[in-house]
Amino acid sequence: MEVKIEPDKRDLHARIHTAGHLIDLGLAKIGFELHPTKDYHFPAGPYIEYGGTLPQEPDLVTKLEAALAEIIATDAKTSFTTSEGTHENGKPMRIIHLEGFADCGCGGTHVEHLGQIGTIKIRKIKGNRVAYEVV
Repeated sequence: MEVKIEPDKRDLHARIHTAGHLIDLGLAKIGFELHPTKDYHFPAGPYIEYGGTLPQEPDLVTKLEAALAEIIATDAKTSFTTSEGTHENGKPMRIIHLEGFADCGCGGTHVEHLGQIGTIKIRKIKGNRVAYEVV
């Protein structure tokens, strides 16, 4: 069996996935320290759900998009390590490092530096869910 990687598709998935981590950082930057509980980082409607509820402030989307733009503008590098801890399945946990920002456990595909993401647009914030896209 031969496996082929489609570079454009892989790039899009990496941009979307890394953008999801940045939404966590962006929310913290504007004063909302919420823990992500569920996510979907694929082209057909990416979103993140959080423990807790986000306020329905009229300028919340604008504030969050501005915070995300500032984070992306740093063009911070990403890198990976394997933690000494393990997943529930007993396998080592992979950690993504966002240079100058928080680390988190994640096994997904990511960009090499944040400038590759482009722009993150918030499609909707409802309850505890933030729906987004990268453009």
